[in-house]
Amino acid sequence: MHSLRERPRLPRGIATTDPVLSKKMDIEWGTQRIINLYNAWHKELIRILRRFGMSSVGQLRGRTDLLMHLDYSNDVEAKR
Repeated sequence: MHSLRERPRLPRGIATTDPVLSKKMDIEWGTQRIINLYNAWHKELIRILRRFGMSSVGQLRGRTDLLMHLDYSNDVEAKR
């Protein structure tokens, strides 16, 4: 594993279109970043579902009452 301060490198035999970028990339490092992003999204989705009292994404089907455009959230709360 690489620390974030190290300069990751792309393994030999893997080509990119940008030679400068290829010197800064490492497949394992990039893969771990994607895994971390997925896990963060997963945890956030679970947190949101729990706030709605749901245990799965399937329970969101047909629940248009839960849809709200963020730009209008203040207007909706003011009308209540």
